[in-house]
Amino acid sequence: MKFANSLLLVPQPLVMVSLLLAPTLLTSAGNQPDTTPPTVPANLAVTAPSCSQDSLSWSASTDPNVGGHVTSGLKGYNVYIGGTFLEFVSAPSTTAVDAGLSANTLYSYQVSAVDNAGNESAKSGAVSLTTPLCPDTTPPNTPAGLSANSQSCTNVSLSWNASTDPTVSGQITSGLKWYNLYRSGTWLKFVTGTSTTDSGVTGSTSYSYQVSAVDNANNESALSGAVGVTTPGCSSSATPARNLKLTRSGETAILQWSGTTGCLYQAECSLSLSGPWVPVDAPTTSFSVMSVAPLQPSAVYRVALFTNTAKYLANVTVNQNDKNLPTVPSGLTAVSNLFSEVNLSWLGSIDSGTTVGGTTYTSGLSGYLIYRNNIFLKKVDAPTTSTLDTGVNLATPCQYTVAAIDNAGNVSAKSVAASPFTTPVPPPSVPTSLGGGATTCTSIILSWNASTDTGGPGLAGYNVFRNGSFLIQVPGNGWTDNGLAASSTYSYAVSAVDTTGLESSQSAALSITTPACPDTTPPSVPSGLTGSAPSCTSASLSWNASTDPTVSGQTTSGLKGYYLYRNGVFVQQVLAPLPRRPTTGCQARQVTLTQCLRWTTRAINRPRADPSR
Repeated sequence: MKFANSLLLVPQPLVMVSLLLAPTLLTSAGNQPDTTPPTVPANLAVTAPSCSQDSLSWSASTDPNVGGHVTSGLKGYNVYIGGTFLEFVSAPSTTAVDAGLSANTLYSYQVSAVDNAGNESAKSGAVSLTTPLCPDTTPPNTPAGLSANSQSCTNVSLSWNASTDPTVSGQITSGLKWYNLYRSGTWLKFVTGTSTTDSGVTGSTSYSYQVSAVDNANNESALSGAVGVTTPGCSSSATPARNLKLTRSGETAILQWSGTTGCLYQAECSLSLSGPWVPVDAPTTSFSVMSVAPLQPSAVYRVALFTNTAKYLANVTVNQNDKNLPTVPSGLTAVSNLFSEVNLSWLGSIDSGTTVGGTTYTSGLSGYLIYRNNIFLKKVDAPTTSTLDTGVNLATPCQYTVAAIDNAGNVSAKSVAASPFTTPVPPPSVPTSLGGGATTCTSIILSWNASTDTGGPGLAGYNVFRNGSFLIQVPGNGWTDNGLAASSTYSYAVSAVDTTGLESSQSAALSITTPACPDTTPPSVPSGLTGSAPSCTSASLSWNASTDPTVSGQTTSGLKGYYLYRNGVFVQQVLAPLPRRPTTGCQARQVTLTQCLRWTTRAINRPRADPSR
């Protein structure tokens, strides 16, 4: 501890008095009860780790040592919410958790310190924070109005009313993603619209359908009521097989033909046109592709229309000596219906084969070769003329082409290139109600209302801007900016970002000024201490006035007064700027640019502190 100069006065008879001046209070030899409260907790900060919980932290308080009084020590802290007592936190802990809160609600907190004598400090400055919205846990409404209609023996048309993803107070509304279609209790496919066609059915068969709605948080609604339908049977007058083609793959012959959808066809083979004909596979409705094994070099194949009562035969003799290229696929389109998928479709090619001496030899179309940016992607088997490319980064430009290949290995030229057309996706909504305040002289807390990403892939977080420059991306709708300069003004804005990087416009700017930091710089040390002993029972003292220096970024609290010490023991406090505390037998006087004090001491064998004075 630093003291001003000590002054020794020797009045008559001899009484020794030593006075020291210092900016801090020393403990006297007394044992008065502790009546001084602890210091006010500082740096209160509040964060919201979830939609129903706030976390608080603050800097530790101290229980000051006051001369002549017992120091009982810090007991703990009282936490207040909205000005009402919430809980007590035992020292030395300086954190608290407030659980069971409501989502999207503003809460205000304060903290005070309590010592073991029951003295409570003043409350800290209030810090407010709005809890974020809770995740979407509410499923969409169950689809209604499901209907099923079968116009052919191999197709069922289905439609239903659109569902909605309800808005629930305190929850994010993620929006509708798609519908799950179930056939006879088993998941069939997902549908992005409110209608679809099931082409995987057979004639004269009963089916049951249900549909559910799914939102972007993957919450699924209850299944709709079941709707039944029976497909009609195929007519006995259906078209016989036509356009029969034979393709070869190793020792297997692949037959392709055209026919009537939903009708059963039977493939047969013989070593001559006169027979006998032997079935090579079970009857099937998949007339587009059939495998026939083993391959006989001189075999003749035909396909029969198969019904319950009779066979309607289409006799076709095919051989293979194909050397011509298939025609080039045309009409290629590329459409992006999601954020990383591209739907490709094109018009089918024709493998006309090679004609020799009036006889046409064709190997048949094998499929299509898909290229992205001239790099082979995959093969699609004929007769399919569409495919889905998943895992595409649509932020990078790309082009698609398609070539046809037959079973003899002949490959056509590539089609005209097509680039994906992406349906514009709106950015997230602009964050609203940006608010906040300075929690300390070096930190500012911010909060805002959560954005929505209707029609988008979902929110990734929020970009925080300070003074027009990007600062940080945060996942929730609140953040604390630390390490700031005191007594400085900062401008903040916030934007929302989805998982593809699409960003909303910035919110309206909010300006906040940090306060000056608390005064932690002591006044200057008093100088020029002088004194005299006008009598054997009194001493007169004076000294030059101290100043409370101005420090950048700190509050200048101003000079409060002086502590007076006698023989190293605290005597009294003299208030600035002028002491006027007359005592019995003494007079106070003023000296220009100085302060003086006259007091009475008790003359005994040695000086003794008198707590009553």
